[in-house]
Amino acid sequence: MPRSFDRKLPVLQTVLTLCGILLLVLLFRNVSLDILIRSLDKPLLLAVALLIPYSMTFFLHATAWTRLFPPGIPVKVHKLAFIRLVSEPFTLTLPGGAMIGESLKAALASKTYGISLPESGASVLVYRFGLGASQIVFIAFGLFLAYPQLQSQSVQIIGREGLGNLVLSVATVFAVFLIGLFLLVNWFQPARRFLAVESVSVGSSWKKKWVQIVEGIQKFEASTITQIKERIGSFLSALVLFFFGWIIGVVETFLMARSLGIPLTIEQAFIVESMGSIFRIAGVFLPSGIGGQDWAYTALLSLYAVQDPLAMGASFAILKRVREGAWIAAGFLTLSLTLGGKAVRAILAQPASR
Repeated sequence: MPRSFDRKLPVLQTVLTLCGILLLVLLFRNVSLDILIRSLDKPLLLAVALLIPYSMTFFLHATAWTRLFPPGIPVKVHKLAFIRLVSEPFTLTLPGGAMIGESLKAALASKTYGISLPESGASVLVYRFGLGASQIVFIAFGLFLAYPQLQSQSVQIIGREGLGNLVLSVATVFAVFLIGLFLLVNWFQPARRFLAVESVSVGSSWKKKWVQIVEGIQKFEASTITQIKERIGSFLSALVLFFFGWIIGVVETFLMARSLGIPLTIEQAFIVESMGSIFRIAGVFLPSGIGGQDWAYTALLSLYAVQDPLAMGASFAILKRVREGAWIAAGFLTLSLTLGGKAVRAILAQPASR
């Protein structure tokens, strides 16, 4: 990657994040305290909505990850759940935080099970691919349900026609990207074709470093191909678990909306959750899709709120962020009590070719 681009990318991510925060502030100006207080009238429903669904999704995804390691490794769900808990706050809160969060996830898995970083990194990559592939299926179901309504009420939602086509285009681009990445890694194998490991003379430290990097990338690529091709049954079972994780998100949306007095049906909750996730994908450089996802939820819920739809939607977005913030705080707290910052930096500094 050119150095000039490498320097500009964090700047772009930071600018986009600030824009997302501005959008979030503008949205939350419409929050109704009366509506939020009203949700406290149903404390049991609110507690279940905030605590139970995402906890189930969290452990479903950890269980799916156990299917994506090389055979013979005694992976445990609770250990992978811990790794996810302490690594994903970085992914969710920092501009471009996926680089840190996913690297930490791979490094911790490598340290926990005594496997090489290419092997643990491959499990993380396959995990992310499986999560994305299952999300495509989830969104496809949502599009099937939502497309007619998005097209007919496009002007009401975004002020112009064609929202259904716009959402379909974003979902298609994401699907093409994932399929292209899958084909590139599994059949074209770019690291094996284009990155050559040359002989290294004694004393040429930079060449030795280059050889270590290339060998690590090639091992990572080979491990990824092996885990998908030779363990296709495990990969497909992981896809099923990922998909049910998205379905549980529909239940969370349904319960949160009901606690606010928004009379959603399960089908409508499916539409809101699946279409809202598209806008999170579109804001891939933004931590947690900040701003865009929240306005998307608000716009979609405005179709179903009986009164004061903007305030209802903003209040719903706050509940989503409260739940997310609680998990992020739990992750950082657990990280500080168990590993600490110095240990994390040491783990991330492990050589990639190990």
